[in-house]
Amino acid sequence: MSRFLLFSLLLFGSSQLYANSDISLHHQLPEDIPFAAAEQRGDNWLNHHQKRVNRHAWRTFISLMWPVNPLHRGIAHKESKLHDAGLRVWETWKEQYEAYPKDGSAPAPWNTKETLPAACQTGETENLRHLYRQEKVDDVLDAINQAVKVDGTLPGTLTDQHGKVVRYEIRMNRHVFDYIVENKLYNGEQQTKADKVDFPDGSILIKAAWRELTAETPIKERKQFMTRQACICDGDDCHRAKVAMVGFHIMHKTPNAPQWIWSTFEHVSNVHPTHGLPANFNNPNCQGQYCANNSQTPTGTPNQVTQILPLTPELEKLNHRMQQLFTGVHSVLSRYQLMSAQWPLPSKNKADPATVFNVMPTFSANTTMETFAQDTSSCMGCHVMSRSLRPDQFVSGDFSFTLNNAHPKPEGAICNSYDYANSVACSDEIILFDPKDLANYPPAQQKSITHGYNVASHTYEKLPNNVGNRLHCRSCHLHAGGDQNASWWVGMNREYPIRINLRANIY
Repeated sequence: MSRFLLFSLLLFGSSQLYANSDISLHHQLPEDIPFAAAEQRGDNWLNHHQKRVNRHAWRTFISLMWPVNPLHRGIAHKESKLHDAGLRVWETWKEQYEAYPKDGSAPAPWNTKETLPAACQTGETENLRHLYRQEKVDDVLDAINQAVKVDGTLPGTLTDQHGKVVRYEIRMNRHVFDYIVENKLYNGEQQTKADKVDFPDGSILIKAAWRELTAETPIKERKQFMTRQACICDGDDCHRAKVAMVGFHIMHKTPNAPQWIWSTFEHVSNVHPTHGLPANFNNPNCQGQYCANNSQTPTGTPNQVTQILPLTPELEKLNHRMQQLFTGVHSVLSRYQLMSAQWPLPSKNKADPATVFNVMPTFSANTTMETFAQDTSSCMGCHVMSRSLRPDQFVSGDFSFTLNNAHPKPEGAICNSYDYANSVACSDEIILFDPKDLANYPPAQQKSITHGYNVASHTYEKLPNNVGNRLHCRSCHLHAGGDQNASWWVGMNREYPIRINLRANIY
């Protein structure tokens, strides 16, 4: 047997083993997903690899939900079996706010206990999680870029059928935290000196969504969720409450996925009544003004949520197998399901930067996190727009928006000319779309300017038949072509003096 054939068999054979092997309950975090050798990829290899990615997602979920070693923050208790008592590995990771002190100083060391607001100070033996985000993306500009707000007149919050607003937390593992500290990216001024952001392989970021339980919530219902005690804050107004996990996002960077692997899970009763539970975010008997599916509502008014992207038959089967596995150990994790696992296709050109890639599947959405944009949601398509606070040039944030939280904001990194540009790098040389300036133009021109900006900023919604990858023009052309350091459009009519019937192309 030739060395080449032996290598191919080993590589492809291990990939098949990885794809077809049963998933066990184990604390070990999977490091990567092997690709079949190029010459071994048949017509159906994408589907085969998707199965591997789905299994990787579940293996990652299991390892993160493993009981944590009480002596080591963020480390699994290897001698323990999977159970529901106590904290899990990911819950002891650093919350995003811990990595970015407001004064720009270095964050406290990894093992430092999380500090809670005075209203929720606890004893050493009590663990409360600090929940202060009412939206998945609490930075307003990031929310716009990620298409999580589709109606500027109503809040981008998600409200359950009891009128309680869903709360979110963001946590990072030690790989991410140490990289931020070692490169001083916690400081906005230091970020201006960085030419590149490249988190190490093994980096993981978590977003979790929690609904607040009420005193009327039956004990039988509570037992079918992963629940925690929380300190819930709106500004300085804090209170304690029990919360139930309804959504869980995982970003995992691996050697074969420099654009990260994106896995999203949610509770089985979010939009459908099941296991004797009412739906968390849907009332089939809804009456009144705000009963349209997946539409934003005023504060305190429940949203009516439906699931837009169906699960594939293969994923439904895998979820059922996993739920049976968790049921076998009497774990509440049997009430959660994998909605999607998104991954990057390997580039044919090894010289391509990480921001040049294709993605499978095209869409990925969680009803608790992409509620209002499920049918056009692409995790990687949104996060490719992330950047550092460096104002003089575009420096990719390596698919993480976390860097925007650094302080102090460097000069030129805050635009004050309109109220929602509060975190992106910009300067006087950047042309911004400001609705307040429209009054300076005739009515017909106001309409034309607004239409052009909306097409550039919401391309896949406005032109669904012309956009195959579900990105916005502004995904690459920042500020909708108004940033000279990111493919701006000023002077393009002189560079390309060809008359084009734009109206015909657009309509």
